[in-house]
Amino acid sequence: MSLEELRDAIDRIAAKIASGPIVPSVTPVDIRTHLAQYDFASPRAIADVSADVERMLGSWHVQVTHPRYLGLFNPSVMPAGVVADTLTAAYNPQLASWRTAPAANEIERHTLRWMAANSKGLRSDGLRGTAIAAAMPAIFGSSISRILAPRRFRAPIPTTSIPCGSATRSISYPTATVR
Repeated sequence: MSLEELRDAIDRIAAKIASGPIVPSVTPVDIRTHLAQYDFASPRAIADVSADVERMLGSWHVQVTHPRYLGLFNPSVMPAGVVADTLTAAYNPQLASWRTAPAANEIERHTLRWMAANSKGLRSDGLRGTAIAAAMPAIFGSSISRILAPRRFRAPIPTTSIPCGSATRSISYPTATVR
């Protein structure tokens, strides 16, 4: 699949999500009955299985990227993220060792150092910046928006006085609706 075909697929899925329901109408029995056809007795064409998985996710999934979804904050799908995930899945870099994935390790290091340098109170020099950068993959998800969004809007980032090298750790303020 070319990059252009991948972008077209992303656009097609986004349009389908935007024009459909947000919340699925399905029971566990419905899904289990459907999945019973997959008995693993014989190989199946990847195109057929992929199309079926796409149909299941499109029909039996809360569409958090729907333009009218107003639930918990869930960032929308970005084409660059889909491309990045696709490349990562295709190459399967093993980041446990620099030697096994030098490019991926250096891309991650470069990105995390930039994020640390551009987050209030976090330094990107020496081990101090590396320490905060090393913690980022574990908290990446939507938590990164909590770190970078205040910078964009020039708001202070809440911090505690717990030292982390020369920086402080930022904290979240969950509400009663956090599950």
